[in-house]
Amino acid sequence: MTPELRHMLRDDDLNHEEQKQVLELAIKFHHDRFYKQPFAGPQAVAVLFDKPSTRTRSSFSIGVAELGGYPLVIDKSGSQLGRGEPVADTARVLNRMAYGVVWRTFGQGRVEEMAKYSTHPVVNALTDDFHPCQILADFQTIAEHRGGVDNLKNQTIACARTACMFAWNRRWRCVRMTILAMTSVIRRLNAAWAARRSTRIVPIW
Repeated sequence: MTPELRHMLRDDDLNHEEQKQVLELAIKFHHDRFYKQPFAGPQAVAVLFDKPSTRTRSSFSIGVAELGGYPLVIDKSGSQLGRGEPVADTARVLNRMAYGVVWRTFGQGRVEEMAKYSTHPVVNALTDDFHPCQILADFQTIAEHRGGVDNLKNQTIACARTACMFAWNRRWRCVRMTILAMTSVIRRLNAAWAARRSTRIVPIW
């Protein structure tokens, strides 16, 4: 039976149990970077960047390589996407050559369109609206310092950026947390929307 095609496009694309499984697996890889090599072959993963990057480019490129794959890194200036090629056309080309796509771009609609036409998993490496991999990495760090994923509940986190607060509030809606944030940041969060989540947001200045 063919597994369901899954993408990682938003902060809340994984349910609570899936989030826990991903974090536990990430912690295993942190202790043994060659724990498994699912891309052995090597299978190519297209890593696309419309924005400048050092850390994300390094982490995804090295991560794909250590998973046994080949990271095909393409900058905006070196692709037809940078010259206005439709996203659907790029997706169709990559379908024939790559086993997955990682994309750091601008509008969320672009990565969603890539996923629509892709026959392989698409991972959002940062758009204007979502940064799912960064949020998972943040919580992996917290879990490792707090003794495991199960100890993420009832944590207090300081946050100075609107983007991370929005993402944390979306991501761990199943875990109760307190976020300490600047008042100017809180004003930009819709109170009614926040009330439906399990995160408590506290102004600190």
